[in-house]
Amino acid sequence: DKGEVTVEGEFVGRLDGFRFTPDKNAQGAEAKTLMSASLQALAPQFHLRADRFYNAPDTEIDFTEQGGLMWGDNAVGKLVAGPDPLSPQVEVFVDDTAGADVAQKVERRLQHFISRKVQALFEPDRKS
Repeated sequence: DKGEVTVEGEFVGRLDGFRFTPDKNAQGAEAKTLMSASLQALAPQFHLRADRFYNAPDTEIDFTEQGGLMWGDNAVGKLVAGPDPLSPQVEVFVDDTAGADVAQKVERRLQHFISRKVQALFEPDRKS
């Protein structure tokens, strides 16, 4: 999945994670028409992707040294300060056009991932 989005065979842009980047070659009225058609075509894609992401194993998700949250090659969020150092929060990279339910699903999945990572890294050593 290279993230290419086509409408009626026409390339209209690219979907990277949960963010849509329209084709830079489209201009004027054509760009507006393509954007409108793209967003209609993307609605089910955002939901399918969110479901795939939510059910993806932790091994498909990673974080960068700068706190970026990755799903494969796609940046899907970043870590932000939480109520205490061992409770970081996530900020998701999801287009508004994807809808609040998609953003919430991505946020829940990332928060579960981070909570498990923190727990595994900072769980007290068990000594016999």
